[in-house]
Amino acid sequence: MRCILYNKHWSSTLYDRQHEGGSNMWEIILASILALVVGIALGFFIARRYMMSYLKKNPPINEQMLKMMMMQMGMKPSQKKINQMMSQMQKAQK
Repeated sequence: MRCILYNKHWSSTLYDRQHEGGSNMWEIILASILALVVGIALGFFIARRYMMSYLKKNPPINEQMLKMMMMQMGMKPSQKKINQMMSQMQKAQK
């Protein structure tokens, strides 16, 4: 009789331990998913800020490139036209 009671008690504690571990497993999964989402969001905003500052420092089109493009299109590039086009592009960026 003692042996049966002992075994029942042991199996019930084992059952309880398994269910406690299950709740910890869900907590770990949720924490991992949350950390992944936060990491992706932070990475996106950091990369965006970096690219914006990079493009401000190194614009994709400068006056020399604009002059070359105008010459290729058969236009005579005057400094006034170049300045106008550069200011229009800067306004469009804002």
